[in-house]
Parts: sequence; structure tokens; C-alpha cells
Amino acid sequence: MAVSQVSHEIKNWIEKLGQVWVEGQVTQVKIRSGYQKTFMTLRDVNEDYSLSITCPSNLIKTLMPDIADGDRVVVNGKPNFYPNRGSFSLEISDIRPVGLGELLARIETLRKMFAAEGLFDADRKIGLPFLPRNIGLITGKASAA
Repeated sequence: MAVSQVSHEIKNWIEKLGQVWVEGQVTQVKIRSGYQKTFMTLRDVNEDYSLSITCPSNLIKTLMPDIADGDRVVVNGKPNFYPNRGSFSLEISDIRPVGLGELLARIETLRKMFAAEGLFDADRKIGLPFLPRNIGLITGKASAA
């Protein structure tokens, strides 16, 4: 078999895989203005394995605008093999933060939403009285308090 035949056979086999979810750590993020694609590497945090990732730049701008090296993410994408170069890449269609990054992203989203609604404005805050009028005590059923 010729190299081109083998490459096309590999491409056909990989195309049959369909969409996959992959979790890892982002490295080598390359977001270039003017390009419609963003390139990065997804690294396994436990093993010495990595995947080349490509995705539409607007996907990153929409879902993870502050993406940086070291972020843990889970991505959904379709494996691609480029027979002319003999290279493999995962073309992603969804990206989500994982772990602490996900929690911090949710908190920041809520903070921005509440700030847009004006919930943090100074005129909405109620000052504490100098001396409290009521005091409450909450204890457990069998506590010594």
C-alpha cells in the first residue's frame, strides 16, 4: 500500500468514531486575532499524553473568554485525521470548565449578573445598627448551649 492509501484508510476509520467527551488540562493556547480558529493542546493530568485541539474562535470567546494555560476543561469534539500531513486533531464544538475553575466561573457569572441588576449598589445596602434590638441563638437539639 502507498502512504496516501494508508493515510486515507486511517482517516476513514477515525471519521467513524463520532463525537467524544475528553477531560484534561489546557496548554499552549493560541488565540490569534483575525483567525477563525483557536489552537491549543489538551494534556492528561495523570499521564504524559496530549491531544491537539482546534475550535472556532467565537466558541472560546463565548464559553471561556478567560481561558489560560493550566485550566482544567472537558471538551466535546470530533476526531479528525489530516492525511496529507499525517496529523491528528480534535475539532471541538463545546468546552466547559471543570472542578474549581467551574465553580469560580459560576460565581463570577452570578456576580456579574447581580451587579448588572444593581444588587451591589451602595444605595441598596442597609447599615448595621449601633446596638442590636434582637439577638437570635441557633443550636443543635442535643447541644450544651
